[in-house]
Formats: sequence, structure tokens, C-alpha cells
Amino acid sequence: MRNIEFSIENKIIELHFLLSLIAINYSAIAKVNTGNILVSSYLNWEEQFSKLLEKDEKYS
Repeated sequence: MRNIEFSIENKIIELHFLLSLIAINYSAIAKVNTGNILVSSYLNWEEQFSKLLEKDEKYS
């Protein structure tokens, strides 16, 4: 009986470990995606700002 309980405890620990790895992986993916969004929005803002400057130089 003790062997079965020990085996179940090991499986629970393994499952907990695997779920932790999955959570860490998704957290890292979310941080990378957030970083990509921030960088792309900054580049988009920089592009729009340079277009505004070009228009401003044309009309002045």
C-alpha cells in the first residue's frame, strides 16, 4: 500500500513540475510578445513622426 501512495506522490510532484515549466514557458512567450509589440509600436510611431516632419518641411 505504501508503494502505491509513494508512486502517487511522485506522479503529483512530476505533474506539478511539468505544469510549472509550462507556466514559465508561457510567461516568457508573453514577455517576448509584449516586447515585440512595444518595439513595433515605437517603430510605427517613429515612422509617423518622420512623415509629419517631412510634411512640415514641405509647407514651411
